[in-house]
Amino acid sequence: MLHLETKVLPKQTQRIILTPKMRQSIHLLQLPAIELRTFLEHQIVENPLLEILEENKIDFFRNKYNKEQEEKDSYRKNIAAKIPSLYNQLISQLNIFSQSGLQRKIGEAIIDNIDKNGYLQASLGEIAQELMVSQKDAEDALSLIQSFYPVGVGARNLSECLMLQLKRAGKHLSLAGRIIEKYLPDLEKKNLGKITKELGVSLDEVKSAFGEISRLEPKPGRPFEKEQGKYIIPDILLYHAGDGYRIEFNNENIPKLYISSYYKELLKNRDTLADTREYLMNKLNQAMWLIKTLGRRQDTIRKVVEYIIKTQKDFLDNGPAFIKSLTLKEIGKAIGASESTISRAVTNKYVQTPNGIFELKTFFNNGLKQANGEIFSNGNLKARIKRVTNDEDAHRPLSDEAITEMLYSEGISIARRTVTKYRKQLKILSSRQRRKR
Repeated sequence: MLHLETKVLPKQTQRIILTPKMRQSIHLLQLPAIELRTFLEHQIVENPLLEILEENKIDFFRNKYNKEQEEKDSYRKNIAAKIPSLYNQLISQLNIFSQSGLQRKIGEAIIDNIDKNGYLQASLGEIAQELMVSQKDAEDALSLIQSFYPVGVGARNLSECLMLQLKRAGKHLSLAGRIIEKYLPDLEKKNLGKITKELGVSLDEVKSAFGEISRLEPKPGRPFEKEQGKYIIPDILLYHAGDGYRIEFNNENIPKLYISSYYKELLKNRDTLADTREYLMNKLNQAMWLIKTLGRRQDTIRKVVEYIIKTQKDFLDNGPAFIKSLTLKEIGKAIGASESTISRAVTNKYVQTPNGIFELKTFFNNGLKQANGEIFSNGNLKARIKRVTNDEDAHRPLSDEAITEMLYSEGISIARRTVTKYRKQLKILSSRQRRKR
């Protein structure tokens, strides 16, 4: 006879325990300039030892007239750009909750294919094949994204979108869930009689479920459409300087912090009560840590931007079509930082260049890796496809297969289906529709 026995066995695992200070350091690195200001204002309220360097003190040391400063101020007034809010929201959550570099890579590809309404427009099989990953890994990444805000995002159809919302509310097994799963077309046609008969429920119950379903959001991305006109201020400004570029942080609205001299003197005073001294010492340590962490944040971002300048000269001189895709590992090795640190440093950060405002993440697109190790970014490939179609003979437009072969002859190995996908994303008609009669 086979005897089965259950035993509890110890298992050794390694994991990093994040201290509050480590969490704050990570949080600060991820914050864009606008959110950083809000965070620091809150810290100033919470910590009496933190004070702001008043603007009039800064003015005291400025020259009465500074042409270079005037040019900078004029430059700043023209650095607003619209942002794809839904995309940023999803990427931000992905950077926080992804469990590995692979999951983040797949997640980025999925998010790239989510439309303004919040729906996934490409099949998981296509994404998995293009990235050369397993279907299971793609499904896991999609499942993660479908757990993000807004609820229902990443769905492939209306039924899945509504079910995701019910599931988040713990109601996916309700009558509303059963109707969405099998009878959504009948519900749209208001064929309630068929639903009541086949599910064996009353008309009032179906009407109640219908009311519940009607309160769900069929377009999860809709709330973000209002944000499309939202303007951002770049975190970093790049100026022409001789044959190169000079980096300046756009810290105009970021409070400059220093330690209060009053409270430092109070700490030195022997008559200060022990409890007060302990409180002030704790706040002093917090303030010093914050100022030190802000310095490290700026240093890391500066190193990332310096490396981008070094490797993206063609882009800076000639425009977006010449962006070269970098990897987190590559830049991490170059500046002595981990991939996760680089990922946080480029998240939600924007840089003003001579060619417009770009998210730092733009320079880290997955792209397509060629046999020689070179990576062509998605933006680079799309720009190349656009130029090809712009230059073609209008009476004999190029098919997707012909564009694929043309790119291959230039040393760019890309699948025809990828050319088709990028062409559609660029809103370029098919060769048959482009042909002039």
